[in-house]
Amino acid sequence: MDAADLRIFEAVARLGSMSRAALALHTVQSNVTAHIRQLEARLGLALFERSGRGVRLTAAGARPLARLLAGEGDIRIIVLRAGCSYRQRLEEVLARRGIPAPRLLEFGTLEAIFASVAAGLGITLLPRALVGPVVRPGRLALEALPRGEGRVETVFARRRDCYASGALRAFLEVMRRQEARSVAAA
Repeated sequence: MDAADLRIFEAVARLGSMSRAALALHTVQSNVTAHIRQLEARLGLALFERSGRGVRLTAAGARPLARLLAGEGDIRIIVLRAGCSYRQRLEEVLARRGIPAPRLLEFGTLEAIFASVAAGLGITLLPRALVGPVVRPGRLALEALPRGEGRVETVFARRRDCYASGALRAFLEVMRRQEARSVAAA
């Protein structure tokens, strides 16, 4: 399941027609039909009733798509591919709360993750700085993690043998002092 599948499903459901969805999505009708058929095959469900006048959602298709994909009551986490530190952090947070290993929906881009969360397919964990510029206000509920769980160790990396300018040395000194204050306060 990717963001294109979600866009196509939403357009067909909203417009009631494969051809109108294709026009709205700037693609050909056969592409829309193929995506819907593949989605139905993966889910093992008919999502639309087809007629000469267009399509109508079936009872299964009318259920929220998130429930179709995740199964009733399951938590699905939407993540970047393996190796992402925020993915690991979210899995740790859920495990500490006794929530069994959730089902994963992996994507390669932040835009696909945000679209999937906005469509109700699951939850994710990302730094606030990444969310702000990409997500329109009101589309997602943003929740802060408890103080200790929201911190991620971050390092400044540079080539060891490169010239350290005065500005770089000053920056590193400020960072070291802040770190020392943080350690002393903890």
